[in-house]
Amino acid sequence: MPAVTRRFRHAVVLVLVLVVASATLAAAPARAQEEPATQPGVTLRVFDLGGVRLSEICTLRGGQTPNVDKHMPTIDYSSEADFGFADNFLSHTVADLVVPTDGEYAFRLYSDDGSRLSLNGDVVVDHDGLHGIDPPAEGTATLTAGSHELFLEHFEAGGGQQVTLQWQPPGASGFEVVPSENLSSTLSLSSLSSKDTSRLPHRTAAAAPEREREREPEPEPEPESRPFPSSPLRSSSSMIRRRTCLGTRR
Repeated sequence: MPAVTRRFRHAVVLVLVLVVASATLAAAPARAQEEPATQPGVTLRVFDLGGVRLSEICTLRGGQTPNVDKHMPTIDYSSEADFGFADNFLSHTVADLVVPTDGEYAFRLYSDDGSRLSLNGDVVVDHDGLHGIDPPAEGTATLTAGSHELFLEHFEAGGGQQVTLQWQPPGASGFEVVPSENLSSTLSLSSLSSKDTSRLPHRTAAAAPEREREREPEPEPEPESRPFPSSPLRSSSSMIRRRTCLGTRR
């Protein structure tokens, strides 16, 4: 084979190697951007209701942004400093629950006032309504090892405020606060708004408060409350009614 032909082929191979290497390096940052960074713990979002006193959990209207959006190591909030408000607010806790082994997990939920825990879109503990921290509510869920979408709703009307989530994994002798290493959240969720609560397993079912109607000259007709399908994971009533509520914009 002539030397010129060999040199030409070697040059072609070298060019192809460089092209493939460049494409690989260019794709690496793109993949890193597609995968959001996570950290142990949860994201707590708090919505000020502007003096509206609730008696049950409500669903925020779309477009409401949280007044507080921050990282918390565990779901164990018990002060105004934790929530950012003393009274008349709604809180959402968002995270992935990282389960180490397959099996039945028991959950215990303390709250003041009402709260509701959902995993993968199914209600596990329903502890809604006006009440103090005791007694807690409990529920169980059969889970596989891996990550499960966790969503915890809570409202505070007046007095003390608290949300504490404990669990008892298979084989454990008692309940403990869900450890930080078994919770995972993205590093920044501050750009999210209440429209992301479409992940909820419930539909908005009732009318907005009176102060919301006053702001809108032509309110929409009030829909009838409807029962939602029962779930084997629900710890109490098979009918969950929801009302819409209006937070204060930032």
